[in-house]
Amino acid sequence: MSFKEALKTRKALNAVFAVLLVLALAFIVIVFVKSTTGKPPDGRQLAYDALRAELQAAVADYRSGNGGELPADGSTVIIDNSSYQIIDMCALVEGTSLLAEVPDSCGTIARSGNDNCDAGGCSGCSVRYHYIWAVDDDGGIFSSCAGMECRAYAEDGFQNVWP
Repeated sequence: MSFKEALKTRKALNAVFAVLLVLALAFIVIVFVKSTTGKPPDGRQLAYDALRAELQAAVADYRSGNGGELPADGSTVIIDNSSYQIIDMCALVEGTSLLAEVPDSCGTIARSGNDNCDAGGCSGCSVRYHYIWAVDDDGGIFSSCAGMECRAYAEDGFQNVWP
């Protein structure tokens, strides 16, 4: 087996592992929410949780293929009184096989340097969507909700609105 074939096999195995990880995380979230509330979770909450897990896997995949570099454009957002780097979704989509397009939840905010599509090179962020996705130095995923429909601003997590 040549080096190129081995590299392709490893990337394929990483992609399969990431998909399985996302599915496992979604299952755990469903079981946890149902067991703690006694009722099934809101479908919007499930969509948020599934995307968050998918983004976590995509960021890990991006970092493994880019020498540990984060898919960020240098812009920051304050969430829960901490500063996080805004994810450059265009770079993330181009740098991993796990995301085919910019996720539907990525909101557009006036001015530059404050949403996931400001670095340019792709489209997909919309004024109809509400979340700004961010990453910490270890690759952890966080979100901030923007818009009148949000339950809270500058707080991580699902804010009773989707996408």
